Amino acid sequence: MKTKRSDRRLYGADRREARLSLLAAGEERPLVLVVDDDLDARTIYSTYMRAMGCDVFTADDGRPAIDKAVDLLPDIILMDLAMPRLNGWEAIRRLRESSWTQLIPIIAISAVPVSRETAFKSGCDAYLTKPCEPQVVWSQIRALLCLPSRVLGG
Repeated sequence: MKTKRSDRRLYGADRREARLSLLAAGEERPLVLVVDDDLDARTIYSTYMRAMGCDVFTADDGRPAIDKAVDLLPDIILMDLAMPRLNGWEAIRRLRESSWTQLIPIIAISAVPVSRETAFKSGCDAYLTKPCEPQVVWSQIRALLCLPSRVLGG
């Protein structure tokens, strides 16, 4: 039986474990939230993730990203750090404070090479430096979600 993303009867680790089990079995598509203020970056990453079999939503800033994360409960978030209104560091910190979103893996991605340490201090699970090929992002997503390479044609 498939669970619904909006089904909030499962909480925290139980929900995550159930989703990962369904993802690994190929019964669900990973839900990815791509957050970047650069339209080209959002388009490149979301197009590639869709081609890899993911359901993708996007946000152009940290504040709508937080709202979408709470509403959608994505399996993983790809978060740009340097955004003009609510930056990725603060968005990650806030996501980690919420019981709804604290277990969602977050990949920080930035063109600022010295931001690695501060990104991990904010609570990200992985860090990639821009420019970053979509295949590298996909490999990191698979690793964090523990998806075998055969899942979704990756």
